Amino acid sequence: MKAIFTGTGGTVAPVVASYYSTCGYIVEGYDRDLVPVDDEKKIETFLDEAAPDVFLHFATGPVDWTRMLAELCKKKDIRFIFISSVSVFGKHQKGPFKKEDKPEPDSDYGKYKLESEQKAHAANDKTTTIRLGWQIGVEPSSGNEMLAQLKKEMDDNGVVKASTNFYPSVSFMEETAKAVYEIMDMDPDIYLVNSNKNHSYYDIVNLLKDSHPFIEVTPTDEPDLDNRMIDERVPVAYFKSKSLKR
Repeated sequence: MKAIFTGTGGTVAPVVASYYSTCGYIVEGYDRDLVPVDDEKKIETFLDEAAPDVFLHFATGPVDWTRMLAELCKKKDIRFIFISSVSVFGKHQKGPFKKEDKPEPDSDYGKYKLESEQKAHAANDKTTTIRLGWQIGVEPSSGNEMLAQLKKEMDDNGVVKASTNFYPSVSFMEETAKAVYEIMDMDPDIYLVNSNKNHSYYDIVNLLKDSHPFIEVTPTDEPDLDNRMIDERVPVAYFKSKSLKR
């Protein structure tokens, strides 16, 4: 079995790709230098030569690239998985969100992800979309991964200000990888991945402090936001009340 991944130079895709490898998949990254995102003929040739069973699209890029990938995967009977985000829901919307809830993004990134979802499903009715929340690594890495953000805030301010009124969608990247792998064998649909049922951001940062003592945290009231996603179809381990289990 073979899987093609976009976004292997990012934060989450390499972790998911590694998990696929441990499950016996041959994993190949999509190299934009060799396969331009705007050249449909070269993309098709690449798919013919690589002959994957599943294509996982993590990377950002032109919306039309997503459309072409979805369309070509349908043509060649390749399972197409588009990785989206909780950001498709706007800050004015109140979670917990379910699959049936209509997204109303209020950020450019959220609007981009929602448009990409829509283009993919219109081009390929067998598209699977997986909406992810905030990701937690094992150690601080880079980008928007939670520990990296906490480390930056500590470096900049000497303390992390964490809201007791913010209930985020969040998962350890290892748990996300397992969920994405399991969803691959489910019916094409939109799936939501989140390990947080009832913890505030302040709770989560405090629990992370146990294993990452560089963190100092103080509570705040803002933001007052709930963007938890709930999807009982997804096999994900929820955070426990007194610890964060991976």
